[in-house]
Amino acid sequence: TVTLGAPKQGLFISQGPEYSGNIMAIDLSLGPPPENLARKLLLSDMWAKNLVLKPRRLSTHKAECGHALLIGGGKGMAGAINISAHAALRSGAGLVTAAFLDEGSTILPEIMSVQLQSSVLSKDFDKAIERADVIACGPGLGRTAQSTAVLEKLRSYTGVLVLDADALWTLAKSEINFSAKLTVLTPHIGEAALLLKCSTRELLDDVLAAACKIAKRYQVFTVLKAHSTIIACPNGDFAISAKPTPFLAGPGFGDALTGMIAAHIASSQIDGIDYHDAICLAVYHHAHAGLRAAALHGKATTATDLINSLCIEQS
Repeated sequence: TVTLGAPKQGLFISQGPEYSGNIMAIDLSLGPPPENLARKLLLSDMWAKNLVLKPRRLSTHKAECGHALLIGGGKGMAGAINISAHAALRSGAGLVTAAFLDEGSTILPEIMSVQLQSSVLSKDFDKAIERADVIACGPGLGRTAQSTAVLEKLRSYTGVLVLDADALWTLAKSEINFSAKLTVLTPHIGEAALLLKCSTRELLDDVLAAACKIAKRYQVFTVLKAHSTIIACPNGDFAISAKPTPFLAGPGFGDALTGMIAAHIASSQIDGIDYHDAICLAVYHHAHAGLRAAALHGKATTATDLINSLCIEQS
């Protein structure tokens, strides 16, 4: 598919990918866009190549690479938070802690854990929150009084907060105001419709507009998970993932992305990138790892296959 000047957003959203092939942009020497226009990015291989990460020093300590706390794992859903924590660990976070609302344990010895089944008021949970550079809450969280209490507990947290899954359901119902210096919401289509109080049919008419509306309404970074993932910022900037695949329509893939976003934000300072680029890089690597896993496993691809396919240069 040949496009003039630059790739067009319609090639990557709604039904665009169904009707386009390998996309080739023909340079028309139009020059850079006016500075007052919103920044619009396509998360292509060229974009990733031009994003330069600082080399990590030989003396780098794990604490410098950031501490990610993942909260979830309600009754019967320990797998969700384990997937998130595993993805965070494989995405470069220096320290990873998983907090389980119900009885559960980490699947990897490198991941620390906190048990919350008795009370979210535990000292261990307080310490975990205090140590965390970024907190991701939601995978397998559940929709209970305890899960609501967790979000209330995070109201005063001043680090970076990533909300996914059932945390978004609670947010849409209660509209809790957080003190986090940055909040990232990672809804799928159904959760996005809940946040906007509209039907999924309405939202699917223009997923890009929906992502931008959520970002502006809640003053957050929004990562809307559709066949092409969209990252929208409160100031109108947005980015679109250029690598859709049908084989990531299954359980756990969103949980993995949540963990990856948390890890990239946690390590953004040592990597020398801002939060926007950290979020975009997580989405880019998630898409590429998914494509690599799908090439091997096809419709049998699992979230664990995606995590095992991560090839993220941290040197």
